[in-house]
Amino acid sequence: MDAALLLRVYQTLVGVVGVFGNGLVCLVIYRVSSMHTTTNAFIFNQAAIDLFGSLVMAVRNNMPDLLGVNIPGGIAGFLLCRVYNAYAVQFSLFTASTYNLMTVTLERYIAIVYPYTYPKIFGKRKAVGAFLAAGWVLGFVVSCGAAVVINYHQNGYCARASGVGALGVAVVMLNFFIPSLVMLVSYMHITIVLKRSADRVAPGLATLTRPAADQENQEGTAPTTGTAAGTSQPETQGESLLRARRNTFKTLLLVFVVFVICWLPHSTIFLVFDLGGSVQFSGILFYFGAFTLTVNVCVNPFIYAVKYKQFRAGFRRMVGLQTVAGE
Repeated sequence: MDAALLLRVYQTLVGVVGVFGNGLVCLVIYRVSSMHTTTNAFIFNQAAIDLFGSLVMAVRNNMPDLLGVNIPGGIAGFLLCRVYNAYAVQFSLFTASTYNLMTVTLERYIAIVYPYTYPKIFGKRKAVGAFLAAGWVLGFVVSCGAAVVINYHQNGYCARASGVGALGVAVVMLNFFIPSLVMLVSYMHITIVLKRSADRVAPGLATLTRPAADQENQEGTAPTTGTAAGTSQPETQGESLLRARRNTFKTLLLVFVVFVICWLPHSTIFLVFDLGGSVQFSGILFYFGAFTLTVNVCVNPFIYAVKYKQFRAGFRRMVGLQTVAGE
């Protein structure tokens, strides 16, 4: 089996897994009322984008390319060359996923670092809806815009413009490197703030005031903490809030780390190419980059299942199982 065929089979399987996995995430968040929160709205949006990205990838990779095929002119030629043949919809959804991940990171950043500013930005449904839509819009503007400029129809065939290095570099930077830098700086600052919060909150001390920014992570349970005497006491509001914050933070941090691992090889290859370097598009490094990029659309549901306590609790409620205390 040659590498191109193996990649196609692999992407089809990943697409199927992504459709079912992300569909489950959407279903749990939709069906369980306690998960109807701002943070989970962004996670739902992430899963929805990845679901459609998985579906489009599975379908498109089993359809023929049109290189060397005579294409009619007009609107048909425009769509076939600049959208279909350029995989524009698939990569637009991949890019939309990146921008939504950056948005949910910034949502958590503002909630934790600037909790009293949070309601002014995310306290209204229309504002949240605008942020949710922004990921979709930016993804399609960046990727479809680049595809329309680079690919075109000429003399009955699809062609690709040469000398687009600057545009290619801009697309790679907008698709990966700039969002990654924003998220990296945000998570570093969040880590510092959470560490300081942990130092201030000791078991058994007075509860903290809970700003509106953190209502989304309360599960309605009353976890307990052990004392020096071995007895249990109800967890204070400050402790519960910090624990919920940290779990959501760790989950999204892991999502970010996996995102970087998946996107870095592919993005680096195209950055080198757009800067004038030599790239073998039939070589092992290119296919490795394509393999890692693809898996990103299906991996997040597994992360939620392992790390996100609120998602596990929501799934148990949805299927009628008793929720474990503390989740």
